[in-house]
Amino acid sequence: MVWERFLPPIGSSKKKKERKFFTKFAEEPLSQTCYIHWYLAQKPRTLLYNYSLNPYDYIFHYENKYHLSSSRVWSLKKKIQWFNTNSVLIFHDSSLWPSIQEKFTNFRSLETNEKTNTYNTYTTYQLSVETFNPGRLDLDSVIRFPNNRVNIPKRYRHLTGGIAYGYLKGKEIASFAAAPHILQNNEFSFAILRGIETKLLERKQGYSQKTLTKLCQEILTDRLIKMIFLWVEKSNQGAIQLYKKLGFEEDSTIFATYCDRRSK
Repeated sequence: MVWERFLPPIGSSKKKKERKFFTKFAEEPLSQTCYIHWYLAQKPRTLLYNYSLNPYDYIFHYENKYHLSSSRVWSLKKKIQWFNTNSVLIFHDSSLWPSIQEKFTNFRSLETNEKTNTYNTYTTYQLSVETFNPGRLDLDSVIRFPNNRVNIPKRYRHLTGGIAYGYLKGKEIASFAAAPHILQNNEFSFAILRGIETKLLERKQGYSQKTLTKLCQEILTDRLIKMIFLWVEKSNQGAIQLYKKLGFEEDSTIFATYCDRRSK
């Protein structure tokens, strides 16, 4: 099971108690736990620090950035010397913002990487086969990648390592969605969606719904993966309405920002 690496050694007298403690954290919110454990399972050497058995407190290095997640940001003060710039800070309680501002600076939006002096607010959503609503859609123009009918744009190529689909209009991809992050074994399985995008001039025509429906069908029905997760910025109400229409249910709220460490 994915969480086994975080449990104490077999000979520990506290194993049962700590396993129960860890399982409690691993159950809610599931979306954030799955993101963390996908990163650690795929790139375990990137883990720099984690707090005992709380899966929401960690630091790892990924894609040339330091990712920090903590419910107790002030407790990172002894570890902050590891990094200076280009960090992604993730936190779950907006009341921590004043404490964060004391230790970090140059805050930038994750969506544009421009300075905003604030943070992004994301809602995480989850989908299971029980809640999935595929509707009755014509999915003939939705194609799976890689595909010799069309060259995939460069910005999508890093997302095709798992499952990826696009809606083809003529010879162009009008809409795209992928599940590049998948974990599946006998006890635990999930997929994380990324790269969900529709061209600006092609929006509000149902292409995203068709693309996502085809993607979710393969994940839940064909591959029998138990859960699908995604993050969406809280202000993106158009996307949120689409996800809810497909059966996605809200799981949690997460706050995030690019930032630099204060020199003092």
